[in-house]
Amino acid sequence: MGREQELAELAEALQRAAQGESGRVVLAGPAGIGISCLLDESETRLDDVPGLIVARGHATEPQAGLPYAVLAEALEGALAALPDERFRATVAPAAHDLAALLPSLVPRLDALGIAREAPSLEAAEQVGSRVAESIRRTLERIAATGVLLLILEDLHWSDPATRHLIESLQGVARPSSLCLLVTFQPDELHRRHPARDFLSGLMRAPGAHVIQPAPLSGVELAELCHALEGERPSGSSLAALSEGSGGNPLLAVQLITARRALAGLRLSDPFDEVLGARLDALSPGALRSVR
Repeated sequence: MGREQELAELAEALQRAAQGESGRVVLAGPAGIGISCLLDESETRLDDVPGLIVARGHATEPQAGLPYAVLAEALEGALAALPDERFRATVAPAAHDLAALLPSLVPRLDALGIAREAPSLEAAEQVGSRVAESIRRTLERIAATGVLLLILEDLHWSDPATRHLIESLQGVARPSSLCLLVTFQPDELHRRHPARDFLSGLMRAPGAHVIQPAPLSGVELAELCHALEGERPSGSSLAALSEGSGGNPLLAVQLITARRALAGLRLSDPFDEVLGARLDALSPGALRSVR
C-alpha cells in the first residue's frame, strides 16, 4: 500500500536510463519494509519503456561465497528474453565464459551454432579477471541495443567478486542505457560485515539515488487493513496495529492475519509472541514443514 513517491523516483531513474544517462539507485531498508513488493510493482509499470530488458537477481546467504551468483541469475533471465539474433550478438564474444557461468545457455548456444572455444588466456590468475570482464561486457552489449534494468537484491549477502564487478560498473562510460538498482538491509551490516564498506560506498557514489522506504503511515496501515479485511479499522485497532508492527508492512500483515485466526491475540502484542502463537496453532506435519 502507498509507496507512490518511491515508485515515481524509480520510474524517473529508468527514464533517464532510457535517454542514455546511466542510472544508479540504492534501495535500503529492513526486512519486511516492502522493498521486494516495491520492485515487483515497478516492473508492472514498465510496459511503456521501449526496448526494456529486466535482469533481476537475488543474493542469498548460501551464495555468499559463490562468485557472481546473483549476477548469473540476473543474466540468465535477461538473455532468455533476447531474440536469437540479438542473443547471438550479445553472447558470442564471451560464449565460453558465459557457458561456464550459466550451463543452461549451452543448448541454445549449440542450437545457434555459437562456438564456445576456450580463450588462449587460461592461467589461473587471469581467469577471474577475464570472467568478470566477460560479464561486464555482456551487460554493456545488452544495454547498447535497448534499456537494461539490472536489479540486484540483498547485496549484504553478495560475494567479493560480485562486489568488485559492481564497483567497476560504476565507471561505465556514458551515454549508457543501463540502470543499476541494488537493495540491501542496513540492519544486517555489523561493524565487521564484509560488505559494509562496499554498500556504504554505493550510497555515497556520485549520482547515486538513495531510497529508504519509511514505515507505513496510519493512513496506509488503515488502507492495508481495509484491503485484507474488507473494512476500515477502528481508531483503537489502528493504534494497536501501528504499535505492534512499527509500520512494517510484513509485520502488519502477519498481525492482521493472526488476529483473524487466533482468538485473544492483540495487535499490539510483540511480534515474537504472535509468531509463537501461530506456530503453536499449526498441525505437527505443518510445523515440521516450517522447520
